[in-house]
Amino acid sequence: MKNIYKSALKFSLCMLPIGIIGGVLIGMHNIATLDEEMINQILSQMSKEVYIMVSGIQTGILYTGIMGFLGYILADKVNLLKKLTFTKRSTLITLFISIIVGLLLLSDYFFFAKVIPEVAASYTKDSYSPIYLAVSVIYGGVIEEIMMRLFFMSLAAFIFWKLFARSKEKENIPVWVFVVANIVSALLFAAGHIPATIATFGGLNTFILIRCFLLNGIFGMVFGWLYRKLGLQYAMMAHALAHVIHHVILLYLLL
Repeated sequence: MKNIYKSALKFSLCMLPIGIIGGVLIGMHNIATLDEEMINQILSQMSKEVYIMVSGIQTGILYTGIMGFLGYILADKVNLLKKLTFTKRSTLITLFISIIVGLLLLSDYFFFAKVIPEVAASYTKDSYSPIYLAVSVIYGGVIEEIMMRLFFMSLAAFIFWKLFARSKEKENIPVWVFVVANIVSALLFAAGHIPATIATFGGLNTFILIRCFLLNGIFGMVFGWLYRKLGLQYAMMAHALAHVIHHVILLYLLL
């Protein structure tokens, strides 16, 4: 038991610098892209530098440090913890899924942008900066996977297992527990994007809300499946690479 706590601490400490970098990047991105009213509200409370520093510390300590530590322990309790190594077969599977997800994300440009004016207005070349890509890869690919898959999905699986499953051995946890946990965490993942959606489009309507849950919820379940079947590192890889593929193709289309 002591070994798992030591391993969890080691994992969270390794992820901590990535969390701080991701938090700093998202703070910089917010300062550069939020509307003037929201920026003024932030700057009335603190300077840009302090806001960015606070964003980095909060993301590093809370999301990758604490949630990484607790998620690692929870994953072990529900038998979701896998060796953080890479195999050729699993990597190829993940690369294939990354390409599919990256291409499917383009449905936002080819479909939702055609029926939602606010989405169409967001597709400009200036919207896709190097910082935005870095935020998508580091914050989305690493930090969100620690939060939503390692922590929330493992926690949901633990709760459903303890409350509703007959078997109390972690090796015999029913498949439905993980399926439901994946759905719940994917819905939370989608809901977690609502504040950013409001900030981007200046509000919500039915179509924008449906878009938010479809794009983030469905792909969240794909990453959850990878986490369960192959391991957290593959969910991170797929999430990050899908953003890279999506961004590269969009830049080509918008040039």
